[in-house]
Amino acid sequence: MKFIHIRVVLILLSIVLCSFVIGCINSTRQIGRLLHPEALNYEMETKKIDLSVEGQCPGTRSLNIVNSEVRTENYCINDMMGCRMHIIPRDFADYVVKYTEDKLNESNIKTSGESNERILVSLEEVKAIEHGFTFSSLSKIKIEIPSID
Repeated sequence: MKFIHIRVVLILLSIVLCSFVIGCINSTRQIGRLLHPEALNYEMETKKIDLSVEGQCPGTRSLNIVNSEVRTENYCINDMMGCRMHIIPRDFADYVVKYTEDKLNESNIKTSGESNERILVSLEEVKAIEHGFTFSSLSKIKIEIPSID
């Protein structure tokens, strides 16, 4: 009987420890790994467009994509039964900036940190949505172009 009692306590302790570890998952890097133009072009069936020729403003100057997100604290993206997954908004916005730069370069629009033409990127909301053993997410990103309000 004592052996069964010890076993039950160990199982409960394991569940509690797993819950604690799961409660501390920083999902920023996992989300960032998904933001690769080649993979998303294939998955979303996106075709490359040469915006330097086909765009409405041929010969466009280079753009400066700026991370304007200031929050560096944990931001909960899954609050079912407590916060189990979080991101760091500033780090998440860094991934979005990098992805945006990659997509612009892929479309033959130059990006430069020295350009006066800026696009500001920040995070409005990210929510993970569970579907059984998988999850997806909804992301709202704020894109500001100060030169045209």
